Amino acid sequence: MIASVNAEPNEPRATPLLAGLRRGDDQAFATLVHQHAGHMLATARRLLRSEDDARDAVQEAFVSAARSIGSFAGGSKLSTWLHRIVVNAALMRLRSQRRRAEEPIDDLLPRFDAEGHHLAAPAA
Repeated sequence: MIASVNAEPNEPRATPLLAGLRRGDDQAFATLVHQHAGHMLATARRLLRSEDDARDAVQEAFVSAARSIGSFAGGSKLSTWLHRIVVNAALMRLRSQRRRAEEPIDDLLPRFDAEGHHLAAPAA
């Protein structure tokens, strides 16, 4: 069993999990996700409008954390570090959404009458 990471990373009980994460141990990563996904999702939901966007931000945050776990110096709690990563992922999604204006696609969708017959597209 991998030790909890709720303690400060410099404490001995956090060391096995961090060591496992740094080795790329799948069980250590599963433990990390199990312990922190709920809090990270709640954070992402507060920042993003869509549940799908929030879930995507959490996934991106875990990928980013896995890639950069070697640079985690332990100056803060692992949970604090993960919180910052998910906030950054959510902010990046918001920035990306602002750059590309959303346009309704209703005029592009096919239309049907009450009996299910295809209606001709409106003249443009």
